[in-house]
Amino acid sequence: MTHRSMNARSVSHENTRYARSQAAYEYNIAIQNDKAAQVIASRASGIDDCIELLAMLGLDARAGRTRSKA
Repeated sequence: MTHRSMNARSVSHENTRYARSQAAYEYNIAIQNDKAAQVIASRASGIDDCIELLAMLGLDARAGRTRSKA
């Protein structure tokens, strides 16, 4: 029986490590996307240009504004 609980603990530990790793990855991607959006916004010739450039990168013009208000 001890063998089983050790395996369960090991699996639980691996799941926790994976979840933390995934959360860190998603956080870093969000930061990278925010920085990209800031650079695009600062260099775009207008709002339509900004929205189009963000769309080319697969970014949503509204995403950064919603997150930064929180």
